[in-house]
Amino acid sequence: MLEALGEEFTVICPALPVNGRTIYNGYLFVNGVLLSETGMRNHPVTPMTDSNIMRVMESQSRGRAGNISSTIVDQGSDAVRDALRKLQSEGIRYAVLDALNDQHIETLGRAVSQMKLVTGGSGLADEMARAWTQLRGKNVAAAEAAGAPVKGRTVILSGSCSQMTNAQVAAYKAKAPALAMDVEKAINDAAYIDVLAEWVLAQSGDALPPLVYATMPPEALKAVQERFGGERASAAIEDLFGQLAKRLEAEGFTIGPQIAPGVPWVRGIGKPLSLALKSGNFGTEAFFFEAQKIANQEGDK
Repeated sequence: MLEALGEEFTVICPALPVNGRTIYNGYLFVNGVLLSETGMRNHPVTPMTDSNIMRVMESQSRGRAGNISSTIVDQGSDAVRDALRKLQSEGIRYAVLDALNDQHIETLGRAVSQMKLVTGGSGLADEMARAWTQLRGKNVAAAEAAGAPVKGRTVILSGSCSQMTNAQVAAYKAKAPALAMDVEKAINDAAYIDVLAEWVLAQSGDALPPLVYATMPPEALKAVQERFGGERASAAIEDLFGQLAKRLEAEGFTIGPQIAPGVPWVRGIGKPLSLALKSGNFGTEAFFFEAQKIANQEGDK
């Protein structure tokens, strides 16, 4: 993307302090624990064995990575911009930004709001958007209203096998129609996606939207991986969801109201479509219910 935009430098900041994701000296922590020492170390598709974002970037891409420390961030947006210029002049291609709290995220959002390309989490994006609305004299609430969820038929798709997603799926399927995906069919049957679609459409009379899930507890996941191979099984599920995403033919989204920290509703630009895209461990056990409640309250009036 840097090459496509004609740029040679960008920042990286996946921190979201409100959800316990912080960066210190370029290392990513989850609730005070190094990422590589959490359950993500054993992720079936993308095992996180190194918490040093700079090392990870340099091992997977071209160019060197540097760090903007929290002591610099404490000095404000101007200090961050000065430090970024210095790193770029030294030939650094990726600047990993420390962030230990919400004030840091706010400072960083202002500092990078004019960059063409940034890489980070929703916390950084939120503060960049705030900086844009303030700079242009626009009302934040009005901007958020533009992303109000579209009212209409809904389906919930779940593929994560994280602890929280398992709890969310268990809570929801106890009260709503739910269908567990057949991994073997997902791997071997190209028409399986149409079978799932037919089942979803048949649930139109239910009070709660239907749930289709590949989420499973650790012991079941281990059995699937042993039978089909971890990469093969995961790729099949991801490909299925990827097919669905392509069929949406959405070119972009407007960010709407927040459901949980780091998870907003987004609305398709020029399309009557809304999505809530969630990382595995985000949200409470009632997340699927909460998302619908907000959609009903904040959706098209």
